[in-house]
Amino acid sequence: MTTTINGRVALASLMLAIFVGMDAMAATYPFKAALMPLVVGIPGALLCLFRLLIELRRAPVVAPAGPPIRRELVLLGWWAIFIAGIVLFGFVIATPVLLYAYLRFESGEPHWRALLIAAGGLAVVYGIFVTALQVQLWPGFLPPLVSDLLVNQ
Repeated sequence: MTTTINGRVALASLMLAIFVGMDAMAATYPFKAALMPLVVGIPGALLCLFRLLIELRRAPVVAPAGPPIRRELVLLGWWAIFIAGIVLFGFVIATPVLLYAYLRFESGEPHWRALLIAAGGLAVVYGIFVTALQVQLWPGFLPPLVSDLLVNQ
């Protein structure tokens, strides 16, 4: 079996190396300081390893005739919208709203599945980061501004 290294294999390998390096560095920290990198790094490394194995076993993909520019531009647009949503509305509000929007409009998922995944995203962001790890997440520019306007009326 001959394996060619394509972009997917290279990306999975790079991400695996980053997560393993992050886990190795976190092992040198005190327990409380190492907890956050390990919570992200161990599942990330396992998922990257799984993805790398899938990509190595997959048959080689024939490249399309033209450049896939439209797909990259759409992905870049969604990425920019997500970053703008986080900056304007904060992590807790932007994550479920934009997950739902992407899954519903770009991926064509049914309403129930998009809502379920968006609720899962909210549970991860709020439940793990805010409640369990007590991490102060970016509140966004608009929610504090709106709450100040409503309080000062």
